[in-house]
Amino acid sequence: MKKKIVLLVLSFLFASVVFAQAMPTYYVEEGLVGPRTTAGGPFLVNNLFESFCIETGEFLTLNQSYYGSISSEVMYSTGGGLTYINDNTARLYSYFLDNLASLDNAERGLIQLAIWDYQDQVGYDGTQGANQFYIDAPGYEKTYNVYALNLWSADLQNQRTKKQSLLITMVPEPGMLLLLGLGLIGLAGLKRKM
Repeated sequence: MKKKIVLLVLSFLFASVVFAQAMPTYYVEEGLVGPRTTAGGPFLVNNLFESFCIETGEFLTLNQSYYGSISSEVMYSTGGGLTYINDNTARLYSYFLDNLASLDNAERGLIQLAIWDYQDQVGYDGTQGANQFYIDAPGYEKTYNVYALNLWSADLQNQRTKKQSLLITMVPEPGMLLLLGLGLIGLAGLKRKM
């Protein structure tokens, strides 16, 4: 019996090392409403959620997978802007998520421009004064925990090339959920044996 428990614990440790080293990928495509009216987002990521660009100086190729990491910081900001997510950007993205169904393409384009302005991107710093979303964002009450999804590609020598940072609310990654489930099963098994 003790051998089984030790074997079970070792298998959990092995699985955690494997999942910790696995780099998640994210598939990026056109947003749900259709072709954009401005540069930038929204984009549909993993066919699960829509997101916007944080930076102006980096570009994505649609209908392609990228490696990614979720962070509170914007990795390698190239648009001359902030390396963190501005509070008003978080409010604006939260508003977008709450009103997803009612926003048309033009409004989504204005949200992208306001996000770039709030992130102090070159060419957008203070330029959105007439944009209603830019004006209203500080007043939005509901704010989700918003993070940066930093995306990059890798060549055959595993040299990373930064592509873009997108807005995201924290979602658990599948590997983490699997580890949690395996841990709970293991604990239930141990309790039952005792």
